[in-house]
Amino acid sequence: MGTVTEQHRAVAMHAIKIMGGEGRPKVQAFQDDHRQRSVDILTTFSSPEVGLKSIGSIGLSDFPLHYPDGRELETRVELCACAEQDALHWDNVVASTAFAVMRNRAAVRPGSVIPDILQDYFPSTRMPHVYLVPPFFWNDARFPGLQFPPVAINWLQCIAIHESERQLVERIGSDAFDDLLQQQEMDVLDMHRAPVTGAL
Repeated sequence: MGTVTEQHRAVAMHAIKIMGGEGRPKVQAFQDDHRQRSVDILTTFSSPEVGLKSIGSIGLSDFPLHYPDGRELETRVELCACAEQDALHWDNVVASTAFAVMRNRAAVRPGSVIPDILQDYFPSTRMPHVYLVPPFFWNDARFPGLQFPPVAINWLQCIAIHESERQLVERIGSDAFDDLLQQQEMDVLDMHRAPVTGAL
């Protein structure tokens, strides 16, 4: 990722502290297709439990994000995800999502959809989009932010969603969609799960 800064170290240590895991965490540098952007991806194993792994970005928070009217988002953002320990490509998914956010510099928040990220890694997937939610797999669904003056950094969790679910989010809003995910007890780690059903 180029120069590792004190902020990057603080982000990594904070994520490791919340995610936990066993053994030595892995940090790998990723570059986008044009080698114009890079991000480090942290992976911790047996986290949040045996059989799963936790993944987090390091360096997305270097970039201020902006609302459509030009105002800066009040917080910087890093991404995280949880996947089965033997699942392939989720480090790439988190990196590609980070690159999409870096490219657009548009404010993201819980309920944001980053379209068509998974298609490159899972060509036959029925869930091509990344949906951002408050992190809920770790620390009893509490993933506190990091204060690294002068910036505040918060994490958003990446989960995969169907195109029909993207349309549902657009139609009913993210809060109502999140309620449906919970009510229908969707296993968001299952890349073959059925879509949420709701009144379109």
